Amino acid sequence: MTHKCPLCLTPLKHGISLERYCLTHNTRKEFNCDARTLRTEMFCSEDRGDLCNETTNHGVFFRHIGCPCQNSFWNRERSTIEIPVQPDETSARYQTNFGVGQEVGIQVQHWQLGVLASLPRDISEMWFPAMLLRATAETSAVAKRVGVLVELAGAKESGKTILAMMSMNRQGYSLANGSSPEIEIRDYIYSSHINTGQFHRYVETLHLSTLLRGRQRRGLFLPQGTFRGRSVKVAFIKPSKNLQVPGDEGIGEDLRWPQRFALKALFAAPRLLQSFFSQTSLVAWQIMHAATNYPFWYTVVLYDTAGEANDAQDLQRELDAIDKVAIVINAGEIFAVAPGTNSTANDEVVDGDDTEASGSEADQSIKTACERIAKGVDRRQKLYLVVTQLDRIRNQIQADWPKIEVVVDSIGSKKYNRVAKEILDRWLQQSSSVHAEDLRQKLRRIKGVFFVWTEDLPQSKRPANQERLPRSRGLAKFICDCLDVQLSQITK
Repeated sequence: MTHKCPLCLTPLKHGISLERYCLTHNTRKEFNCDARTLRTEMFCSEDRGDLCNETTNHGVFFRHIGCPCQNSFWNRERSTIEIPVQPDETSARYQTNFGVGQEVGIQVQHWQLGVLASLPRDISEMWFPAMLLRATAETSAVAKRVGVLVELAGAKESGKTILAMMSMNRQGYSLANGSSPEIEIRDYIYSSHINTGQFHRYVETLHLSTLLRGRQRRGLFLPQGTFRGRSVKVAFIKPSKNLQVPGDEGIGEDLRWPQRFALKALFAAPRLLQSFFSQTSLVAWQIMHAATNYPFWYTVVLYDTAGEANDAQDLQRELDAIDKVAIVINAGEIFAVAPGTNSTANDEVVDGDDTEASGSEADQSIKTACERIAKGVDRRQKLYLVVTQLDRIRNQIQADWPKIEVVVDSIGSKKYNRVAKEILDRWLQQSSSVHAEDLRQKLRRIKGVFFVWTEDLPQSKRPANQERLPRSRGLAKFICDCLDVQLSQITK
């Protein structure tokens, strides 16, 4: 597995160079990315127990020299990074209009402000944490990738922005009865821009991410949709301390019985070996492994396709780098619910006013899903279908709601993955959407169907106070499936 630049997705091989900068030890070094050098230079050699190599938001950072993804705070005219904070400060004052035309001042707090202000300011390329670089190729002790690169595909108003924002905070992983698992999550956000309005949207995204991760319910707002350009949102999730052994849930029910039998036997082997060897031997193995590998964080990197490459060669490189494709559709289109019916579920609503659906068709996200599935048939990536904003159609699916509640919390269950696809198939048969039957015929090409919705979303793009923080349902199942982990592997 080849490491990649996590921003532009260029394979890091001979002829490509990185610069490593350790904020803890104030050291920097450029090196070529041939296999041997990359392996030996990826970590700061000054680490003496201060964990500079094991963090996601301070310590070691990298830049891909010559990367087309410029620093979000780069001023092209002045050839410098402009962040109105001192190194190590994390709060700055900005004027922005939240897309509603009236500028207001906000105090933006985010760890990236302090980090980027501490790094060299005469460099145009964007810096990213070492853990993000590791996630593009590194595997865990059980030979599983610790990171997954996911393309978010879908039309406007499908819910991609909300899904990505909620994936970076604990409230996005809510389960039944309003409970949330004890999960430690950190974020990283990048977007490119060519004008002031796009830069302000990036600043708003940093601001909203911190608000959603905190406990206060003041100044919350509905985010604007993603603008055209590179957009990356990353969720770093700390693994549980408990050693997990893969179970039978990874065996697909659609396999024939000889294949299922062989896989069950294979999964059983580690448990048999574990019982055979003494506990002392197991502890010794864990100590030796820890001595040669820095602890990792599970990492989900979400790329919004509003930032597609400009030419065919760049586009093909990006497609080859992506692991999975999450195609997002708006549940309201299945049962012809108008975009403005529920403003809390609509990325593009201003102050509750109805907004025209993107494109000329009312079922644009379903049409886009059909096109994206057709485009991805011959590719190696797994195709997922994420049906968002189910709260908008709850009245129409009242009979199915108890089953949906079970499905969205069935993390790691292949059985309920099949049930979700059956439910969607039935809905599409009942739908009046012009493209519903086309999508239904293409469901066989989909690896998994996920239902996701977010409760207590802000009512407007204008900042306002509210009683509760937004909470997402079904997102935990989607993220765990992307990472191929059980919930117990990421809970404290």
